[in-house]
Amino acid sequence: MPASALAHVVLIAAGVGFTGMVATTLTRALAAHGRTTLGLVAGSVTLGLAGVLAVQAGALGWVGTLS
Repeated sequence: MPASALAHVVLIAAGVGFTGMVATTLTRALAAHGRTTLGLVAGSVTLGLAGVLAVQAGALGWVGTLS
């Protein structure tokens, strides 16, 4: 794996990890205020968007390293 591809994978992993922390914090904060369902929905949507962005960024990164 080229160094640029490895760096891209590391950045994607860091971004998804950070988004996971944001989603967890959002879920807990809303649950603490009695909004458990809203918190779970917001957390799930946040993680879903992070997954979509990671897949798109990964695809673009791999295409970039192949060309």
